[in-house]
Amino acid sequence: MYTSGSTGKPKGVQITHLAACCAVAALIVAAPAALRRGEGGTRWFQFTTPTFDPSVAEIFIALSVGNTLCACDRSRMLTDPEAAIAELGADSTKITPSIASLLRPERVPSLRYVWCSGETLIPRVIDKFAAAGENPSCNDSRNLINCYGPTEATIDCTFSHVSKKQRGSIIGTALATSSLVILDPSRRSDKPVPVGFSGELATGGPQLSPGYLDRPEQTAKSFVEIAPFGRLYRTGDRARLVEGVNGDLVIDFLGRISSDQIKISGRRIELGEIEAAITGSSVSEAAVVYASIGSPEEAGTSGSGNPKQLIAIVAPRHTSDPATVYKECRDRATSILQPHMRPSTIFMVQKLPRSVSGKIDRKSLQRMCASPRESGMTLLEAGKPDLSPREPANDDADQYHGDEMLRRVVNTVCKTVSVAPNQVTAMATLPSLGLDSLRVVQFLQRAREEGLPSLQFTDVLASSSIAELVERYRQLQGPQSTDSVDSDRDRRWQSLLEGFQKRHSENCIKTLSLNPGDIEAILPATTSQAITLASFLLSSLPSAFNPASSASSKAYIHHSVYEVASDFDLEVLVRAWTSVLNRYDIMRTVFMQVDDDLTPFAQCILSEDSPVARVQPRRYSADDHETFDGMVRKAQADAEKEASLTSPPRNLAVVESPGRSAIILSMHHSIFDGASLQLLLYDVEQEYFRKPAILRSGILTAVKRHFMEDRDEAASFWKSYLENSVFPAFPCIRATLPSEDEGPHGTTTFLSEVEMKGLQEKAARMQSSPLSVLQSAWAVILSTYTGERDVAFANIASDRFNDDLENCSAPALVIHPVRLTLDPQPGVTNMDVTTARTKENAEAFRHLHAPISSASYDTVLAFQQFAGGSGKDVLYRSVSVPAMGNDQAVMVEVYVTVSGKLEFVATPFSTALRRRSLTVNFYLQTSGREDLRHSTLR
Repeated sequence: MYTSGSTGKPKGVQITHLAACCAVAALIVAAPAALRRGEGGTRWFQFTTPTFDPSVAEIFIALSVGNTLCACDRSRMLTDPEAAIAELGADSTKITPSIASLLRPERVPSLRYVWCSGETLIPRVIDKFAAAGENPSCNDSRNLINCYGPTEATIDCTFSHVSKKQRGSIIGTALATSSLVILDPSRRSDKPVPVGFSGELATGGPQLSPGYLDRPEQTAKSFVEIAPFGRLYRTGDRARLVEGVNGDLVIDFLGRISSDQIKISGRRIELGEIEAAITGSSVSEAAVVYASIGSPEEAGTSGSGNPKQLIAIVAPRHTSDPATVYKECRDRATSILQPHMRPSTIFMVQKLPRSVSGKIDRKSLQRMCASPRESGMTLLEAGKPDLSPREPANDDADQYHGDEMLRRVVNTVCKTVSVAPNQVTAMATLPSLGLDSLRVVQFLQRAREEGLPSLQFTDVLASSSIAELVERYRQLQGPQSTDSVDSDRDRRWQSLLEGFQKRHSENCIKTLSLNPGDIEAILPATTSQAITLASFLLSSLPSAFNPASSASSKAYIHHSVYEVASDFDLEVLVRAWTSVLNRYDIMRTVFMQVDDDLTPFAQCILSEDSPVARVQPRRYSADDHETFDGMVRKAQADAEKEASLTSPPRNLAVVESPGRSAIILSMHHSIFDGASLQLLLYDVEQEYFRKPAILRSGILTAVKRHFMEDRDEAASFWKSYLENSVFPAFPCIRATLPSEDEGPHGTTTFLSEVEMKGLQEKAARMQSSPLSVLQSAWAVILSTYTGERDVAFANIASDRFNDDLENCSAPALVIHPVRLTLDPQPGVTNMDVTTARTKENAEAFRHLHAPISSASYDTVLAFQQFAGGSGKDVLYRSVSVPAMGNDQAVMVEVYVTVSGKLEFVATPFSTALRRRSLTVNFYLQTSGREDLRHSTLR
C-alpha cells in the first residue's frame, strides 16, 4: 500500500498476509454481535475504494463470517450514497467521518452499524449514529464504531463502540492482535509517559508491516525495538491515556506531532511531497497548509462543513509575474500529484514566514490565509473570487442579472462551503471554493432539497466554474432566463467620563426603570469587569441557546460561608455586615449593556436612598444539625438563581439552627476581588467591635486608574506580544463528556510545604520573582499536558500600586496574557526561564490596562498576595468557599496562608478534569540551574 512521502516520492508499505488476517480476525472478535450470520445476516455496503486499505476489512470481514457484501457503480454511489444504501438494504458500512456526516439517518433506515476510521470523529456523526447511554450495545438501533490504524499497522489497531457521551477523539483500546504504547514524543527516551500526559503513539504486534519497500533507513527510523515492548512502529501521532467510561484506560487521539502531515478524507498526505512537486524554476520554495479561505471566524474550523482546503503559498525566484508562476505551479501539480493532493488555491508572497528554528511557520500561514489581502498575499488562480471582505452588491438582483438559476446554484454552493453569496462570481472555479469530491456529495444533497434538477456526481466534478455548472443545469431544465501630562490625563479622563455619561444616562434611567435621583453616577466598566459580566450573561442564557450552561451555575458568582463562633452575638454581627455593605458604593452598583467603543457595559451606582440599593439579609431556618448544611446550599442556590445585573449582584443570607449559625455572602466577581474581600472582612470586624470606620476609596478610583492609561498603546503591545501565536486548549482527560446532571466544576486544595519567605529567597537567588516562578511552573504543566512548547494562560494581577487603590473597596485587578516558549535545547535551566519571565512581567506591568482583546487561553493563574489589613477571622468558627463557576478549563489560585505556607486551589470547570485532581506542586533547587528537561516541576 502506497502512502504519501515527505521527500516527494510515495512510500510503499509492505503488508503481509498474516498481518491482514490478524486485523480482520481481531475486528471480528471485537464486535461479534454486530456481525449477524446466516439467513438475515449482516449486509455490508462497500464504500471504500479498493486502493484504500480499509476496503480489505470491509470485504473480508463480510466474507469471513458469511455476510452479504453489497456494492454498486462508484459514480452512482457518490452521486447519491443514501439512495444506494437504502436500495441495497445495507445495515453496515465502513466510511470516513467526513462521509458519515453527510448521511441522514432517516434516509438510510436500514443502516444500523457505521464503522468509522481515517479521521477524528466529529460531533455531528456522534449525534447521528452513536447509541445513547454510557455503555452501548450492539442491539441498539444505531451503532457507531470508531477505529484507528496507520497503514504500517494494517488497517485498524484500535476499537471503540461510541456512545453519545463520548468525545470524538477517543479511539478506544487495542485490538487483540495489537499493542499500544505512548512514548516520550521528543524521542530522547524510550520510556512511556505517565497517564494523562501526551506523547507519541506506538503500536506493536503481528499486524506490523515488515517495513517500507526499498527504504531501509526510513524503516529503521520508524520501526524500532524497545524493551520490554518488542518491535514497535512509531506512528508520529500524538495521544494520551485517559479514563474511560468504566474506569479503564483508553486512547485519546490528539493529531499529528508534526504539522507537516495531515489527513484529507482519510488519506494521509505529506505536505512536503506537495511542496517538492510544485517547486520549479520560477519558484524558489513553496509551503502548503490545510486551512479555510474566508473570514477569520471561519479559519481553523474542521469537520463541520466549512471550506477547509489545501492552499499553496509560493515565493518566486526569477520572476514575480503572477501568470507565469501560477502556470508552472499548476502544470507541475497536475503532472506529478494525485487529484486529492493538488492545492485548490495558490498565493504568492515575497518571503515565507519561519519559526525560530528556521522551519516554515504553518500556523502563521494559516492565519494569513484567513485574510489574504491584509496579509499581503497575491492570489494567483485565474477566475478565483476575491474572498477578502468587501461591500455587498447594492442590488442583489444586479449581481445575478436576473438569472434565477444562477442565483439558486450560487446559494446552494455557498450553503455547502460556507462562503457568502456576495463573494462568489459566475466565473469562480469550484475547487477554489472548496467544492472537492466530498462536498460535491453534500452539494448534490442540498441541490435535491432545493428542487434543482438531478445532476450526476461526475457532471459536477467536470464543471470547471459556477457558470459551467449552471449551464449543465440549464441543459437538463431548458433555457431560462500640550499641558502637563497629569493635567492632560485628568482632562482626557473627565472628558471621557462626561461623554460616556451623556451617551448613556437617559437610556440607563429608562431601561432600569429608575428616577434620575436614584443614580449617583454612571461609569464605564473596566476590562476585567466586562469579561466576567459577559461570561455571566452567557451562562445565564437558556440551555437551548447555550448548551454549555447549567441552570444552577452562573459564571463568576462567588459564595463565602462564615459559620459564626458561638461566643459572638449573631444579630450584632449581621447588623455589622449590613452596615459595611451599605457603605460601599460598589455594593449598590447595577450593570447594563451598552453599545460603546469604550466598553460593552455601564455600571450605575445607585444612591444610598434608593430602595434597590439597601442590603436586606435573607433568613433561613434549619431544624437540626443534619439539615443545616442543606439549608446553606439552598441559600447559595437561591442567590445564584436570582442574581442579575439589573439589581446589585450580591446577596447576604443568614442560616440558623438550634446549635449553629452561618452568614453567606454571595457576590458577582465584577464587584469585588480578593483584596477588597479582605478589606470587607476587616471593616466588618471593626464595625462589630465598634471601632472607628476606615474611609475607603470606591469604584471611581479603580475605573479612573483603568481608563486614564494609554489603552491603545497597551492594545498594540499585547497584539505584538501574541503575534503568530496559536495556543492549544487544556485537554479533557476523561473519555466522555460531562452530563447535564453532573456538577460543572470541583475544587482541589493543596497545602504546600513551601513557605512564602523561602520562595522569595530562592527566587531572589535566581534573579526572579515569586510570581515568575509560579508562572513558569504552570507553563511547564501546560506544556506537559498539551504537548506544545508555546503555551499561554491568563494571569490575574492586582493593580493596587498606590495608597488610594490599596485602600479601595472595589475590584482593582487586571487580567493579562502570559506566553512562554519553553526551549527544548539542552542547557536551558529553570533559572533561564524564570529570569526571562521576570523581565517580561516588568514590561507587561506597564501595559496592564488594555481593551478587551481576542487573546485565546483557557487557564488562569491568580497569585493572591495582598498588602493592607484584613480580619483575623476571630468571629467565625470556620470559613468555606465553594467552587466558583467560570469559563476557564482550570483556574489555579495561590494563597499565602497565615502560617506563611502556600496554598494551591485548582478549580477545573469540567468534571472531566475533576476526576483526576490537578495538584500543582513544585520544588526549587537552591542554585536554580536544574536542566529544564528534567525539572521536578510537576
